Amino acid sequence: MHAQAHALDLFPAQWAALRYIARMPLELRTSSDLARFQGQEHSAVARTVRTLVLKGYLQPAGRAGRGRATALELTPQGEALLRQDPLLKLRTVFERYDGPEREIIARFLEDTVRILHDDEPR
Repeated sequence: MHAQAHALDLFPAQWAALRYIARMPLELRTSSDLARFQGQEHSAVARTVRTLVLKGYLQPAGRAGRGRATALELTPQGEALLRQDPLLKLRTVFERYDGPEREIIARFLEDTVRILHDDEPR
């Protein structure tokens, strides 16, 4: 997945930022909210956002409704890029399975994420 993301001239963190902006309501589409969501330092996320703006994938969308925070939105180029998201291939594979199989796969993935974050599996 990482290699494919790099092949499209983006780092994994940039893909994650684009996915976040695409899915969140306008009032939560700020670099500060993205940093909180990802559990990262704001300065690192702000650099990611600036890069995506410079590449033409994100643009400011006015105030986010609190303080000086600026909301972000995808540009048409950003929307087109997300249609090539490497994670979409995983969705295609996941959709091949029925309900009970999907449940097992989902539990496996949740446990994997929990273990990677040093939490106890269910």
